[in-house]
Amino acid sequence: MGTNWYDLDRDGRKLARLIRFLETKMMKCRSDEKIIRYANTIGTLISKKAEICKFRYSVDDLLKELKIRKSKYEKQKRFGRFRK
Repeated sequence: MGTNWYDLDRDGRKLARLIRFLETKMMKCRSDEKIIRYANTIGTLISKKAEICKFRYSVDDLLKELKIRKSKYEKQKRFGRFRK
């Protein structure tokens, strides 16, 4: 069985689905103790989701920066700046 360890979008969607599910369960719950447990779990999942979002967008920014640097390097190479 293969596991996709690098699909951060899918992981974010799973966390969002779990948060919605727990919110629904929390709204239907009558016990204060269970509501507190659900709220704590939702808070933990939201913090994990924020970490994934932060990591994912920082990777996207790094890839964009690398692409810009590569194009500048290729341009300089083409116009003879790096001739030996």
